[in-house]
Amino acid sequence: MGLSANRKQKKIILFIDNCPAHPHIQNLTNIKLAFLPPCLVVRSVIQPIYQSIIKTLKGHYRKLLVEKMVNDIEKSTTPFAVNLLDAIEITTIAWARVTPDTIIKCFSHAGFGKFSNLNTTDDDSNDELDNLPLARLSSAEATVTDWETYVNIDDQVITTDNLTDNEIIESVLQTQEKEDEEEKKIAI
Repeated sequence: MGLSANRKQKKIILFIDNCPAHPHIQNLTNIKLAFLPPCLVVRSVIQPIYQSIIKTLKGHYRKLLVEKMVNDIEKSTTPFAVNLLDAIEITTIAWARVTPDTIIKCFSHAGFGKFSNLNTTDDDSNDELDNLPLARLSSAEATVTDWETYVNIDDQVITTDNLTDNEIIESVLQTQEKEDEEEKKIAI
């Protein structure tokens, strides 16, 4: 992407979650990395991927998982199981089902640029999900009574440490200092 953007003289800004796994890459000519502050409020308002894109991906993933379970039950040759390769393949298919329109709507809800004036109704994540083979599931004595509960079952699972106010302030200040240093280098 960098070489192509460089040839076309395009400028790109890439918003990145401020996480230790995301490196600060130097010397990018046409790409500016903008690290979001680690504040949970910022994540829920600015970072669109947390708003609907992951929810949509999880919905498609879980639909495919239920379909695999139904197929395994119907075949009844092997018990239902998902290995790492299955999970990767299911995730790949689920991601392919997340439409560009869903992504645009997520950015629009977050107030990003030209997308913020678009008509943004609810995302289309549940349209396909209504076609679950629930009749086949109920005949196999496995039912999903509330799809939304199933899709969002792990929403409250804590996956990171809760930062104190002082830790958040320190992180923001460090990020700002790094950006200031980079701007000074560019100005020279």
